[in-house]
Amino acid sequence: MLSGKLTDSDFADDIALTSHSPVALRIMTTNLQCNAANIGLRISAEKRKAVVVGNTQAISLSVEHKDIEFVQHFQ
Repeated sequence: MLSGKLTDSDFADDIALTSHSPVALRIMTTNLQCNAANIGLRISAEKRKAVVVGNTQAISLSVEHKDIEFVQHFQ
């Protein structure tokens, strides 16, 4: 948690990252990937999805040099 704002929600085998800016989200994604690798875990870019709420700015995210798919909603 940064500055009193919720930045992630952890589920059984999923993590939802939330951010107020594309730059902060890229940093969070990179940090997550590095910390996961330090303990022997890998983030699967093929299974990752992203949704943007209230922002019309086009952004891109990647994990292991693979783009993360943007969707309209999560199931």
